[in-house]
Amino acid sequence: MVKYYYRLKQVDIDGKFNYSEIRTAVLLEDNNKGIRIAPNPVVRTMQIYFSTAVESGEITIKVLDA
Repeated sequence: MVKYYYRLKQVDIDGKFNYSEIRTAVLLEDNNKGIRIAPNPVVRTMQIYFSTAVESGEITIKVLDA
């Protein structure tokens, strides 16, 4: 099991911003083989690294809020 902590920064058109509460995302070991999110914690942007045994095809990544 891998636990990630994150919070979102919302920036308005006028430049004002606020942060969400800190949340956690837990990935079970069986489901996260080859998945890594960096940096942790995310500062401005995040990168998702993953590997798969499938040579071609479609992969969908969803970023959802609670």
